[in-house]
Amino acid sequence: MNLNVEKILIIGLGMIGSSIALASKSKGIKVFGFDKSNNSIIEALEKNIIDSSVDSIDDIDSSEFVKEIDLIVIAVPPKQTLEVLKSLKNIWNSNVTITDTSSVKNHIKLDDVTNIVLSHPIAGSDQSGISAANENLFKNKKNVLCDPFNSAEGHFEKVENFWKNALQMKTATMSVSEHDLIFAMTSHLPHLVSYALIDSIRLSNHDVGDNAGGGLKES
Repeated sequence: MNLNVEKILIIGLGMIGSSIALASKSKGIKVFGFDKSNNSIIEALEKNIIDSSVDSIDDIDSSEFVKEIDLIVIAVPPKQTLEVLKSLKNIWNSNVTITDTSSVKNHIKLDDVTNIVLSHPIAGSDQSGISAANENLFKNKKNVLCDPFNSAEGHFEKVENFWKNALQMKTATMSVSEHDLIFAMTSHLPHLVSYALIDSIRLSNHDVGDNAGGGLKES
């Protein structure tokens, strides 16, 4: 198996997927793209974020198509990630490597698959959508890799090489349980506490608007 990524397919052309596309293209990687929004595909082509588009998931789920692809990156919201992975069942256990960008992993449960490695690039922005694409978004940031399906030889190395070389990221390896526990404490829990605080203020009978400091107003 060739561990170098020369052709990549990105499923989901929001800020994360489009930023991965731009970073990949800057390293000479040919980028195919798919999004359920045809407008996003058109914009990605017009702005030269991707080189070519794919019409449907059914087209991707083909042994003929993936002969041309080294790596598939699924850059959709966590709830949709498992659905997309299951929709690609015809290319499980093939030479194409599949990874994701989801910040939550414990719901991704699959059997008898050897070419899927999970990734979590820790990078983001207060902006969203394809218009927020930034080829330097991931530079020098960390990416956590998980290998819950005991991928066949070469797949993990290919994913790790891609993040390190094409996107210039640092990588670390964790189990899915370690990953989800750490990010629940450091990312998801603080957001939940903030939402709970704001909601409790909203539901109270007191007008705190004139007495709120800048920190509260920014929450």
